[in-house]
Amino acid sequence: MKEYHVKPDIELYTNRYIYWKNWHRELLEVLDSGNQKKPVVAVEQVISNLTEMERMLVDEKAAALRVEIDKICAIQKEIKKHNITLAKEVGMRRELESIDRKIKRDFSYTKIGESIREEFLQRQESVSQ
Repeated sequence: MKEYHVKPDIELYTNRYIYWKNWHRELLEVLDSGNQKKPVVAVEQVISNLTEMERMLVDEKAAALRVEIDKICAIQKEIKKHNITLAKEVGMRRELESIDRKIKRDFSYTKIGESIREEFLQRQESVSQ
């Protein structure tokens, strides 16, 4: 399998953010669905998209996003156990809703422009000249 190295791009970040937002909503919807596979797939997609967003950010902003990713990874471990009690599900839902608000507030593509890695900014300048 060939690896592709893609430089950060605001459009790429925007796409990842939108994918994250949709998968996060899906995760909240399927958390109590009774289907064990759907929450596993959704949480994996949430983590994947957030990790891609993290790679595009300057170190300080990436570290702040990593905190939220780590919280979701802890939830992922619980989901993969397939033994979600009602109390656990309520706690996970609250945590996921809190993470959702924080990411929308602090990592929205409309607010992140100055936090994209420098190599992207240089690339943008050369394109616009």
